Amino acid sequence: MKIKQDEKLNKAMVIFGVIILTVGLIILVAGPSSDVWDRASSLCTGLGFGAICGGLGGLYGIRKLRKDPVKFKQIEVERKDERNTFIKCKAKAMSGEIINWMVIIIAYVCIVMNSPSWTTMSLISIFILKYIFEIILANRYAKKF
Repeated sequence: MKIKQDEKLNKAMVIFGVIILTVGLIILVAGPSSDVWDRASSLCTGLGFGAICGGLGGLYGIRKLRKDPVKFKQIEVERKDERNTFIKCKAKAMSGEIINWMVIIIAYVCIVMNSPSWTTMSLISIFILKYIFEIILANRYAKKF
């Protein structure tokens, strides 16, 4: 069942969050007082709390689903429904296209603002890589189906 996998993932996320939070607090208390260590501490603390809250939220949702078998059954049917799967895939493809063109717009802005050339080249590389992946995956799925 997908719910059991989600539950394991959320538990792992909580454990990961606790570990990262602990590392952040140790750096904050015992680490030397420098700009880099302060940033590392803040990063670990933020990531830790974020992972803990995300995992606990997921576990809470799973708990609510287990108490309501009708809702659980409805969600399972929706997950397996071909129409919903098609809609999700179509939405992901469209959002990928939108983000891809936003990357190009940002590259143009970087060119106009005379930013370092590596920034512009990185953005253009991301744009090109998206289309390379699209061709590779289209060929792979054409063979599969």
